[in-house]
Amino acid sequence: MAAGALPIGDSYLSEQEALALFFPTATKIQRSIALPEGLADGDLRERNIPRHFFRYAAYRDDELIGYGVVDNVPGKSRPITYLLATDAPDASGRLRALGVEILVYRESHGFEVDREVFRRQFVGKGTADSLTLKDDIRNVAGATISCRSVTDGVHDLLTILEAVPVEVQSTAEVTEPLAPDLDEHKDANHLTRTRLVMNAPLRISIELDPSDANGLTRKDAIAISEEAFAMVQGLESALSRYDENSAVSRINRSESTSQEVSEATHRLLERAVHWAKQSHGAFDPVAGGLARLWKDAGSGSSLPRASAVDAARKVGGYSKLKLGQGSGGLGFVASVASRGAELDLGACAKGHALDELAKLLRQRGVTQACIDFGGQLYVIGDAQRVDLRDEESAPSVMLAGGSLATTGDAERGLVIDGVPHSHVIDPRTGMPARGAHTVSVFAESALDADILSTLLFVLGVEEAKAFACTHGIAARFSPTISPGDSVMTPAWVARFSGMK
Repeated sequence: MAAGALPIGDSYLSEQEALALFFPTATKIQRSIALPEGLADGDLRERNIPRHFFRYAAYRDDELIGYGVVDNVPGKSRPITYLLATDAPDASGRLRALGVEILVYRESHGFEVDREVFRRQFVGKGTADSLTLKDDIRNVAGATISCRSVTDGVHDLLTILEAVPVEVQSTAEVTEPLAPDLDEHKDANHLTRTRLVMNAPLRISIELDPSDANGLTRKDAIAISEEAFAMVQGLESALSRYDENSAVSRINRSESTSQEVSEATHRLLERAVHWAKQSHGAFDPVAGGLARLWKDAGSGSSLPRASAVDAARKVGGYSKLKLGQGSGGLGFVASVASRGAELDLGACAKGHALDELAKLLRQRGVTQACIDFGGQLYVIGDAQRVDLRDEESAPSVMLAGGSLATTGDAERGLVIDGVPHSHVIDPRTGMPARGAHTVSVFAESALDADILSTLLFVLGVEEAKAFACTHGIAARFSPTISPGDSVMTPAWVARFSGMK
């Protein structure tokens, strides 16, 4: 699934917002200067013993329920700011981690450290655990330095926290009630949060209304965004062919045996097959073997053998995917009718997730929001101005009522033995596509926009324009040669009139 880079200095949560997530029942958060006692130099991995540091203590009335500490650890070249939350000390003074939240990430690579699959490994950990990377904490590919730094930082913080008395008397002590509404923020009108899901940054920006007593508050929006991130992570677990327990992996292992899938997944597969049929295979959800072959080639120094490409092309194909309704208590089912055929939803999973995400936000009362999922955009509510993601001088458009998806090779082309190739594979030939430099598609359904931007890229400008006109698709093409000479379909011009 497509990767993207987060901007340098991306802020995820404020300290108060992170504390509210970990301690939702707290009636008071007390920030005090903490003085560690009895530590030796060898107890810590990455730092000297601090003379003092700030510690948040969360209380439910008069009961201590946990601690929070904000820390900075080194990334590749810039610091990572995160918050560690723990439970209250047990009878022996031991603490257990409730979790880790990244607050600020300042580099364009390594942001995978914020993946929930990495952070959740700290839940329940204490000083009795080894807390070492590749031991009881597993690394996330692409973020080894960041993962090691956070892991060592958590180890040190737990050690330091246990060396601080529960009650601290200090003239610098400040009592900060956890407000029922966290709208006193640097931007009281919006909440913007980013997480890495499906190997792409998912940024959700929700508009707030602090002037309306019944409007959406920041605290409401944080809870909604947490639910949204969890839902998309659940979709990733269901749709990724790299997760052996996912529905897609079960289907790929099925060898004609029907596998139960959710109604939403069944709808996704039906739509994918629809466009595969309409395009005579220019888009194909059962081309996982080809995708795997070229991904392996991209990490090596030679093109895949023609015989291997031909074999992968022949064993796949959307006609091998069988969909239906089950019997004996099963709901919707799917299977592949050929051994070796691999379902791969990398070209449509993000679009499907965007549709489900938009549905959830609307159900939770969000009336204005902009979602950016690795470059594919979805706007809820009034139109918002967004930039097209093609050439440097690309214009902006007013986006509303649907999604805008772009497929191109500007950032993610394959380079094999020094020669660039498209990362988009044409399922009909088994070779990298030779289409437009970029294709942007607007559709009310984010799933359709996601599929169609890939499909039209594979077809190439002339064939793609004819296909788009036949099907009423709003598309804009930037050809490989003279990228400034864009080509737009009538539906695009009608949607974004006045834009060239």
